[in-house]
Amino acid sequence: MASAEIRTSSGAVVTVDGTSDEVNEIMRFWQMREDRFKHRRARFQHYDERFVNSEREKVFFSGSDTPRGPKAIVMELIDKNFFDDYQELSDIREEVEKKYKTIIPNSSLHPTLMLLIAQEKLIREIQKNGRWGYKIKIEGEKGEESIL
Repeated sequence: MASAEIRTSSGAVVTVDGTSDEVNEIMRFWQMREDRFKHRRARFQHYDERFVNSEREKVFFSGSDTPRGPKAIVMELIDKNFFDDYQELSDIREEVEKKYKTIIPNSSLHPTLMLLIAQEKLIREIQKNGRWGYKIKIEGEKGEESIL
């Protein structure tokens, strides 16, 4: 009967008793597991360095301590005539990141745009490249009908 002691990266100690084949199989399993988690840790470390520890700043209302949400930021872009021409979702995200040094995920930006379409502040149409374009609504101009 063979015996082995495995120390995991988290500090846990596992003692294995069994035949030499059983112990070797479990040792291979734990080694593969540890290698997989090393890869994940490296990937998340890259994520942390890029997003969590970046120089991003919160975007605040002028003269206020209250951070702005996606709707307020997009409304400001409307006021600054950013939407005079059709803008794709990626263009909007890049502009927000460039001007406000913040990232609005698509999961927050898209519903905001749909709300502004429902409020008839924006219209959207499929462009020649097959992607949605968002533009300020001008009186009498028709875009896609609101789905909300």
